[in-house]
Amino acid sequence: MSEIPSEKKSWLERMKHTYRLVIMNNETFEEIGSYQLSLFNVYIFLSTLMVVVAFLVISLIIFTPSSGIFRDMGTPAPNRSSSASTRMSIHSRS
Repeated sequence: MSEIPSEKKSWLERMKHTYRLVIMNNETFEEIGSYQLSLFNVYIFLSTLMVVVAFLVISLIIFTPSSGIFRDMGTPAPNRSSSASTRMSIHSRS
């Protein structure tokens, strides 16, 4: 009873189970690369990649002239009329 049945393994044990990824040339069947991966390694890699991409996007917005575009998005454009005068013109037509 001390052994855990294969169906009731914890999620951590399933994450650490290793798989082999083999990249082969389809025409010559030559092995180009072989990697041992686990779900945990793939999860860590993808999480790190997402954090790096988010950091790059935020840096791009903050440190480039495009930040002026996003800064002015909350303010109305100067040539637009206010919503009250638009409502008045709609009601006066009917």
